[in-house]
Amino acid sequence: MKERNNGWRRWIMLGLFALGIGTIHQLVYLRYSYYTPLMEGLGLNNTQFGVTMSAFGIASMILYFPGGWLADRYSTKKLLCFSYVFTGLGGYYFATFPSYTMTILLHIYWAFVSILTFWATINRAVSNLGDHDEQGKFFGMLEGVRGVFTTALAFGILTVFNKMGESQEGLKAVINLYSTAIIMVGVLTWFAWGREEEMEKVEKKRDTDFWKDARAILRTPALWCCALIIFCNYFCYTGESYLTPYTTDVFGMTATMGAVLSYLRGWSLQMVGGPAGGFLADRIGATKVASLCFVIMAFSMFMFAFLPGNTALLYFMLANMLALTLAKFAMRGVYYATVDEVRTPKRILGMAMGFVAMIGYAPDAFIYPLAGFVLDNYNADGITGYRIIFGGVGVVLVIGFLVTLYLLSIIKKMRAEEAGKSAAQHAAT
Repeated sequence: MKERNNGWRRWIMLGLFALGIGTIHQLVYLRYSYYTPLMEGLGLNNTQFGVTMSAFGIASMILYFPGGWLADRYSTKKLLCFSYVFTGLGGYYFATFPSYTMTILLHIYWAFVSILTFWATINRAVSNLGDHDEQGKFFGMLEGVRGVFTTALAFGILTVFNKMGESQEGLKAVINLYSTAIIMVGVLTWFAWGREEEMEKVEKKRDTDFWKDARAILRTPALWCCALIIFCNYFCYTGESYLTPYTTDVFGMTATMGAVLSYLRGWSLQMVGGPAGGFLADRIGATKVASLCFVIMAFSMFMFAFLPGNTALLYFMLANMLALTLAKFAMRGVYYATVDEVRTPKRILGMAMGFVAMIGYAPDAFIYPLAGFVLDNYNADGITGYRIIFGGVGVVLVIGFLVTLYLLSIIKKMRAEEAGKSAAQHAAT
C-alpha cells in the first residue's frame, strides 16, 4: 500500500477503520448493554433472545470465508461503504421492535451486510497498513482508537436513554441514533477515502483458483491454531456479555448503571488493553501475548464461577472484571496479528482472515441460546445459571492456552527453517 511510505496517511486510515469497526456492530450487539430492556421490548424470553443472536452467528459463520474471497478481489472502499449504509438501514426497522420471526430474519440480513462484505475487508485493509513487524502495533491501536470512538458514542447515546426514563421509547431512540451514526460513517468513508490505492488495484485484479487457495488454507495447521485462539477468546467475549445481567440480577445494579459498567468493561478499557497487547506483541510475539492473556482470563472466569453473590464483594467483583477485560482486549489487539506471524501470503490474506473468523466467531452460532436455556432452567436461585456459564467459559480458556503452546512450537519450527534457508543462501553467495 502506498500509505506505508506516508506515516500520517496510515494513521488517518487507521482512525477511519477504527471508527467503522467500532460502530457497525453496535446494533447487533446492543444486548450487551441493554439486555433486559431490549428483550422486553421485543417480547422475548432468554432462549428466544439467544436464538435471534444465533441466527446472526450461524449466517456469519457461513459468510466469513466467502467474505475473504470478496476482500481479495473487490474494491475495499465500495465494500465498506455498502456495509455501513445497509447495516444502518436495517437498524431503522429494528427500532420498530419487529416480531420474533422478523427479528431472526433481520439478524441474518445483518450477517450479509456486516460480515460478508465487511469483516475480512476491514481486517485485510488494516493488515496492509504495516509490514510483518508492525502488525501488532496497527491491530492493537485499532482496538484502542476503536474504544475511544465507541465509548464517546455509547455514553452520548446512553444519556439519551437515561433522560427518557429508561423507557421503550428511549430504547427506540438509542437504536435510531446508532443507525444514523453507522450510515454517517459510510458517507464519511466514501468522501474521505479518495481514489483506490494503486497497489490494491494490482493485487485485486488477478485470476486465482478459489478452491486451490481454500485447500491451501485448510491444510495449514498454523491457521487452524489462529482460528482456535480467536474461538476461545471470543467464547469468553460472548460469555462475558452475561456479566451485565449478572450485575443487575445478583448485585442489584440499575439498568443504567449496568449499561455504564458494560461500556466501561466493553469499550473504555479497550483503549488501554488493545494498544498494550499490540505493542507488546511486536516485541515478544503475538502468540506469546495470547498465551499470557488466556492464563489471566481463565483465572478471572473461574473466580466469577465461584464468587458468592454477596453485595459486600461488589468491589472485588469489579476488580476481577477489570483484569478480565484488560486481558480480553490485549488479546483482541493481537489475534489477527497471529495470521501474519505465521507468514500467510498476502495474495490469500483476505481468505485466510475469513477462514479464521469463520471458526473463531462460531460461538455466536450456539452460545446465546445455550446460555439462555441455562438461565431459563437452572437459575431459580438467581445465581447458579451464571456460575455454569462462567465455569464453562473458564474451561474453554484453558483449552485456548494449550492451543497457543502448540502454535508456539509451530512458529519456532518455521523460524528455524527460515534461518536455515537464509544461511544456505548466504553460503551459496
